Amino acid sequence: MTMCYSSDGEPLEEREISLPVFDGDRGRVVLRDVVLAYQNNCRQGDAHTKTRDEVAGTGKKPYRQKGTGNARRGERRSPICTGGGVTFGPRKRDYTVKINKKARRIALARVLFDRLQGGDIFIFEDFPASSKPSTKEFFNFLRKIPGGDSGSVLLLDASFNENVILSFRNLPNVAAVDARALNAWHALNCNKIFMTLRAAEALTARISAKS
Repeated sequence: MTMCYSSDGEPLEEREISLPVFDGDRGRVVLRDVVLAYQNNCRQGDAHTKTRDEVAGTGKKPYRQKGTGNARRGERRSPICTGGGVTFGPRKRDYTVKINKKARRIALARVLFDRLQGGDIFIFEDFPASSKPSTKEFFNFLRKIPGGDSGSVLLLDASFNENVILSFRNLPNVAAVDARALNAWHALNCNKIFMTLRAAEALTARISAKS
């Protein structure tokens, strides 16, 4: 059960969100694996250095083997020469990790269950959307909710009104995600989660889906 608020930030009544119940640490290992996979999938993997075979330059011996007093040199592309190749340097690679649908659902359900138990999820009939965008009005709306004006806030809705987007986009600690695109990393990387009743219904439908 969690408190439901009006679009003005006034408490109305308690509402129940149909989420799976987790006992103990069930689902935490899956949550960890999924979050690590999301982080890996964000990596570009573009760091790349050239080996001695890829560096442009002649392969001619720079000077004779003996009699010069210098160290022996086979070619200027050697890693110990300035401008030569790099030994054991980074190479381009793909960090993408596949995440199964079932694992994504379990991870999302687990983190939402934990956030709900911790009192970090707030349900709203709707977000304030006046006839014109107003950052001040939206900030005052956040201040009415416990912890809404401190830390980061994630807004969830099935579809966002354009006035709502224009109202919060200048607030540095407020972000928005469509309920159909929410993942476990989004839900973890914020202090509070504000969602509409529409978003709550969409999330419960996603989590309870069998395919």
